[in-house]
Order: sequence, then C-alpha cells, then structure tokens
Amino acid sequence: MDACFFIGLYDTRDQYHGVARRQFENLFGDKSARNVLVAPWPILYESLGTRQARNTASTNLVRRDLTYLKVNRQLLLLDDSAFRQKALDSHTDDARTLSLVDRVLRGMIEQEISLFDALLTYNTKDFIDACQVRRMTLLNEKFDETQYASYSI
Repeated sequence: MDACFFIGLYDTRDQYHGVARRQFENLFGDKSARNVLVAPWPILYESLGTRQARNTASTNLVRRDLTYLKVNRQLLLLDDSAFRQKALDSHTDDARTLSLVDRVLRGMIEQEISLFDALLTYNTKDFIDACQVRRMTLLNEKFDETQYASYSI
C-alpha cells in the first residue's frame, strides 16, 4: 500500500476517506479472504505521523484494524533497508518530484522478484509506469468491489 490509502483510511477529512474505508472492508473485511496488506515501514512512518497520533479516535481505529489484520494473518510489515540507499541516490539524481518514501516504494515495485501482486495508491501517476513494467495491478480510487480478486497489497 501507499501512504495515501492509509491516510485516507483514518483521516475523516481526507478526500479518499470513504473510498479507502470501502476498499479496506472489501479487501480485508471477510476473515476468509486471502488478501494480505503489505505495509512497508516508510509508509507507516508517513501516514501515522504526529497529526494522526494526536487524534484519539483515529488512533483507536488504527489499533483496531492492525490488530484485526494481525489476528487474521493479513498483515506483513516490510523492511525497507535494502531499498533506502538507491532511493536516496535517485532523490538527488532524478528530476522527478517524488518523495523519498515514494522512491523506496518504487524500488520495491521495480525489483526482479515481486514482493506483492498489486499496489493500492491514489497517486496513480507516481507508480503506473513501474507497475506496468512489472505487470502489477494498480488499485486506485476507481477500483471498486466488483473488480476484487485475491491480491497481496
């Protein structure tokens, strides 16, 4: 997942809040679902920042959902250490306006052996080229419940 999904999921003022809640329920609400939420650590750092932490209601929802995913073995926290240096190097060498977090996520997408089958993001333009090269499904705000299959996102 990209941080924009997680931010939308817990920030009621976010433009994607309703979409993110529906997508979370559709992908992970059924205990028999085989979908796994792959959460790279930088995404968690970006989306669970100070503003979110100060919102008690939001923090309780995060705790509830992460506990649910852990209990149902639908959560994988992904170490990003193998991708940090390349992301930092590309941040200073590449003219694209991508955050360091997005560069780490792109590195995970671009590696030869895929870590996941699909990417859930609302910043399609930042990842569509990398997803196309890897033949990875891009789940965005237009992706609805009629299209869900079994994805590791």
